[in-house]
Amino acid sequence: MARSRFPRLDFLEADASDVSALRARGPSDKIFVDVNGSRELQMLLPLLEALDAALAPEALVVKNAPLKRLLMRASLVDALPNLALAPSGDGALLRREYKRCM
Repeated sequence: MARSRFPRLDFLEADASDVSALRARGPSDKIFVDVNGSRELQMLLPLLEALDAALAPEALVVKNAPLKRLLMRASLVDALPNLALAPSGDGALLRREYKRCM
């Protein structure tokens, strides 16, 4: 369906775990990963890290329910203003600064 809607784009259907074959094909701007939508994060995250490291795509789009559930509860700590880790790794300072930013 996507090929017919966007005939000028180059689509590749491949085994995402074969990172060396994907790298040999050349760069990819965007990678869409569909692993049945329900794979455990223990399997998915190493795969995503390998794809990102090998191909450095502009976007990595993933269809996965456990990842979505995790990200819906997550916050991007480094996106908060004035948040800095103490040189000593003081977790209390991090919590105090986080609360102040919220």
